[in-house]
Amino acid sequence: MRHIIFLLTFSIIIISCGQTDNKQKELELKEKELALKEKGIYLDSVEKSKKAETPTSNSVATVSQSPIDIPEKNNAMQNVTGDRDKFIGTFTWSGECASGCFYNHVFNQNGTVKTTFETARSSETYTEKWTVDENAKVIKIGKDKWRYKFVTDKIKLTSVQYPLDTHDLTREK
Repeated sequence: MRHIIFLLTFSIIIISCGQTDNKQKELELKEKELALKEKGIYLDSVEKSKKAETPTSNSVATVSQSPIDIPEKNNAMQNVTGDRDKFIGTFTWSGECASGCFYNHVFNQNGTVKTTFETARSSETYTEKWTVDENAKVIKIGKDKWRYKFVTDKIKLTSVQYPLDTHDLTREK
């Protein structure tokens, strides 16, 4: 009887040790898959921002960009891109003013944003500086500060000074 209990105990210990190795390998595999997915998402966003900034026939000026270096991944749990990189590209906002407002924002890596404001009556274009405070989740565009969060392909902006003023910027494809 003692031998049977000893054999059962010994076999349970061996089986449980093998399970921890499998769980560790499974965890490492999931981390690698996550790293590959993050890198793929980053590459997709870079391609979209490059396509969005190609000059069109009616554009006034073109902005040249330096090539983007893709950071190497040292740790599987480390973010590939920061919040600032998610703003790079062209975004639109359709407002609800009487004349049907339309804003087009082109965020560049050099820290400028070109904004085109259009209504049925007029159009105005201006360029401002922009910065991102990733810790406070605040973007500063010119003199205005906005809290931001990412919702799929949109950026939800809420005015720091006027919290009821919100904009949903949609990325142009």
